[in-house]
Amino acid sequence: MTMVAHGITTGALFILVGQLQERTGTRDMTRLGGLWATVPRMSGVTLLFALAALGLPGLGNFVGEFLVLVGTFRANIAMAVAASAGIVAAVIYALWFIQRTFQGPNEAAWNLPDLSTREGVTMGIMVATIVWLGLYPQPVLNTFGQSLNNLQRYAGAGRAEVPQEESVVVTTSVVRTSLLGTIEVVASGASLLPERPASGFASARSVAASSAVSDVEERTTKVVTTGDLPVGGTR
Repeated sequence: MTMVAHGITTGALFILVGQLQERTGTRDMTRLGGLWATVPRMSGVTLLFALAALGLPGLGNFVGEFLVLVGTFRANIAMAVAASAGIVAAVIYALWFIQRTFQGPNEAAWNLPDLSTREGVTMGIMVATIVWLGLYPQPVLNTFGQSLNNLQRYAGAGRAEVPQEESVVVTTSVVRTSLLGTIEVVASGASLLPERPASGFASARSVAASSAVSDVEERTTKVVTTGDLPVGGTR
C-alpha cells in the first residue's frame, strides 16, 4: 500500500516540479516565493500532495505508513521510533519547501500561467486516486492480501529455508509385445527430484508423487507377471 500511494504522490510532485521549472526556468527556491498569488491551482495541488506524502489522514499514504509503523512496532520498537522521527523530519522539510516556494512576497515579480486544462485533468485524476486510497483502501489491500499471507506463512514456518521449487518427474511404464507375443518392458520406473526431505506443501507433493510411483510399479508388475495385455497392443 505504501509503495502504491508513494508512487502516486511522488510522481505528482515530480510533475509539478517539472511544470514549475518549465514556467520559471529554475528550481532554485531562493529565487522563488510568493507564487500562490499567481498560480493558485498549482500551489494548492502541490500542497495537497506534499501533505499526502507526509501521511495526512484521509489520504492514501496515511494507510500505508500506519500499517508499516504498526508492523514495525511489533517487530522492533526502536526501529518504529526511528521511522516516526523520520516522518517528523519530512513534515518539517515539506512545510519549509511550501513556504519558500509559494508563500511570502513575490520579490521576483513572477507572473506565471496556472495549470492548463490538460495539466488540471492529469492532476485531478491523481488527486482523486490518492483520496480514494485514503478513504477506501480495502480493494487494493485485498488485491495483494493473498500474496502477503503466503509470504507471512513462509516466514513463520520455523524461519527455515523456504524450499525451492521441486520438480517431480514420474516416468510411466511403456510395455509392448514382441512379434512372438512375449511381453517386453521397455522402460519403467519413476524419479522424484530433488531426493531430500521436504516440509510444508512440498511434503504433500512428495506423498502424491510417491503414490503415483507405487501405482506405476504395481501396474507394471501386474503386466509383467500376468501378461494382462493384448498381443500387439500398448497400454
